[in-house]
Amino acid sequence: MVYGIEQRRGFIAIIGEVGSGKTTLIHSLLSNLDNKTETAFIFYPSGTYSDLLRNILMEFDVDTEGKDNLELHLQFHNFVIDRFRKGGNVALIFDEAQNMSPEVLEQLRLLSNLESPQEKLFQIILAGQPELSNKLNRPELRQLKQRISIRREIESLSDREVRSYIEHRLKVAGYEGHHKLFSEEALDMICHYSKGIPRMINILCDNSLLIAYGLSKRKIDESIIREVLTDLKIEQPIEEKVPAAEHPATADYLAIRPLKKGLQIGGILLCMLTLFAITIFLIQRDSGIGARSSKLEELTADTGMLSSASINKARKNSMETVTFPEEESPMEAKEQEPVTQRSRKRVQVTMVPLVEEGSSGDVGLESSYSWAVQVYSCQSLTQAKHLKDQLRLKGLPAYLIVGALDGETWYGVRVGFYDSQKEALEAGMKIASEFDTYEDYFAIQSQQGK
Repeated sequence: MVYGIEQRRGFIAIIGEVGSGKTTLIHSLLSNLDNKTETAFIFYPSGTYSDLLRNILMEFDVDTEGKDNLELHLQFHNFVIDRFRKGGNVALIFDEAQNMSPEVLEQLRLLSNLESPQEKLFQIILAGQPELSNKLNRPELRQLKQRISIRREIESLSDREVRSYIEHRLKVAGYEGHHKLFSEEALDMICHYSKGIPRMINILCDNSLLIAYGLSKRKIDESIIREVLTDLKIEQPIEEKVPAAEHPATADYLAIRPLKKGLQIGGILLCMLTLFAITIFLIQRDSGIGARSSKLEELTADTGMLSSASINKARKNSMETVTFPEEESPMEAKEQEPVTQRSRKRVQVTMVPLVEEGSSGDVGLESSYSWAVQVYSCQSLTQAKHLKDQLRLKGLPAYLIVGALDGETWYGVRVGFYDSQKEALEAGMKIASEFDTYEDYFAIQSQQGK
């Protein structure tokens, strides 16, 4: 653009997708031109040609009040000729040029006829989205298209360039790079969903940093990027299905087609029976675990809000089998693969639902439900409350439980109530997929629900 203006090349076209940086380039251009060049930057060139001409002259501080089109043309001609005689240059820059009508674009071409025998008296830059390219290809604008001496398209950034761009922006913001802020998987997702568009890269990174700050995380992983995509309603494009190969309608093919369909149906039924058998096995296997549930779980199945009196009574009378990893803090537990029901060494801990101070109860309990999922345990009540509140913000029925282990107080975060162990585990798996903190979940069953 600088070259086109300084060398008086006439029309220049800059084409780029939404968010690719056209306006940023224009502002950079304005700061790089010499003092001899006077510019009129029209950032929204809609309306009639007369309106456009008035806007141009107003940018050059030329009085247009009460002037008709002929007088406006004379004012513009006098202005550019005066600057040319003084050794200066004039540039008209139109952003969002795809919004200009074909009639206005044609009038601009006619306006550009004002030139000396050797060079152009003023230069015109048209910056716009791909729709501008389509508009310039119209038959009625073929003369204007021929006059465009410089035409450039802004391409999307490659995956490597996206990474370099993010690194540069962090450096400019003052990040010293003590550790890598974005995981490789997170960077891959940003590359994919931004499609290399700088504005989308900025939006995804800015929102992910904000969420990481809110969660007190020092590294942005896939789960945070997924949450950003959900918040922004961005979905992965559906890939086009490859059409099935067409078979010739021969007698042999027609003969085996029913057999193939029967085999397909049989395979589906076999898979369904296998899944059913596995489900029955898991329910029978875990029924022994549920048999060791404490009287507390009968309490958690009662209808209504828990009172402080009932909790104090439960603290004295109820025992529940729950699990804490041996010789390992819950906050420092190693990541484990989610399983349907985790195999644990179990210890006896007195656990009761916790009613927070200033409230009548933490959660309403219904006797018709027997299963819940415990997603976390720690020794910090503040942290447990924070995690519980996070789950409630997601619309989940989360509540706290409290107990003692080796003379120390522990707090658990539970979600639920569910009809079956399967529903509780599915809820735990969904929670774990959205929050890395809750990967160590397990289902728990009350005596009354059995």
